[in-house]
Amino acid sequence: MTSDCYDVFKTENTTPGVYTVYPISDVTKSKAPAPLMDLDSISQTVSNFRIDQTTGNITLIAPLDFEKDAQHSLMVMARDQYGWNSTATVYVRVGDVPEEPLTTSPQDCYDVSKAGNTTPGVYTVYPGSDVTKSKPPAPLMVYCEDGWTYLQRRSGYRNHYPVNFDRDWNDYKDGFGDLRGNFWLGNENIHSLTKNKAYKLMVQVETLNDKKNYVAEYEAFNIDDEASLYTLHVSGYSGNAGDGLGTHNGLPFSTKDKDNDKSFGFCGDIYGGWWYHDCRLADLNGWMEWFTGNKWLFLDRTVMKINPASVN
Repeated sequence: MTSDCYDVFKTENTTPGVYTVYPISDVTKSKAPAPLMDLDSISQTVSNFRIDQTTGNITLIAPLDFEKDAQHSLMVMARDQYGWNSTATVYVRVGDVPEEPLTTSPQDCYDVSKAGNTTPGVYTVYPGSDVTKSKPPAPLMVYCEDGWTYLQRRSGYRNHYPVNFDRDWNDYKDGFGDLRGNFWLGNENIHSLTKNKAYKLMVQVETLNDKKNYVAEYEAFNIDDEASLYTLHVSGYSGNAGDGLGTHNGLPFSTKDKDNDKSFGFCGDIYGGWWYHDCRLADLNGWMEWFTGNKWLFLDRTVMKINPASVN
């Protein structure tokens, strides 16, 4: 019978760990010693640790001023059913402690509206759900209305005043314009918004001559990062404008200085920054036109905006 760790060692149990011992000072055959490591009765002298009552594993539950990867000792006291106290030294090694995710809010205009900010205007949001305390998200200024986050707004058919949309790759990457007027939010910002949450897209347009309003809504919308050329992913059309954007699904972004389209020509140089095939059935940043399926709409006003897909 092992009465202490020396007896454990003598029985060739040389691996450091938790073992059961039976202290014997005044016991008899009718009064057998109780096992010392009765986990139900273990108390801790350091509150930063938790002992699993089944396995005996010790878990760090609060930060300690311990050097990483260095061995440290923890004194643990146990009391058996007869009231005997004993202590054991447990050796621990502190490794990497994963950082807790940093919860940030608002992440978009829907969060802004949930917080009671219902007045249309410019607000600061913090896109991203994979951030930590040591890697906080960058703030982003966006225009909000009724919980929708605006990605684009433009007025004046083919008009580059007061905001010029005939821009290069870096301008379309970073964004430009006036959030309260005509603007493009920026491909990098749109990617940051849509990479961690499912969004739907609404496109609202007004025609130049007869001032009729059309809507195209898509159940799913996001764009890839710059390494993937901000490739467009859009699907699930409904509305009265026609699925002008659906044919651009899966296409990379092009600008006048970056020819990523599928055409033998150079769509970005002709029509402005957009997702082109050969070349387009929709174009809100260049010639401001949209194909309904049987006719072209020449547009005077355009809006692109997103909302979480889960919102009715």
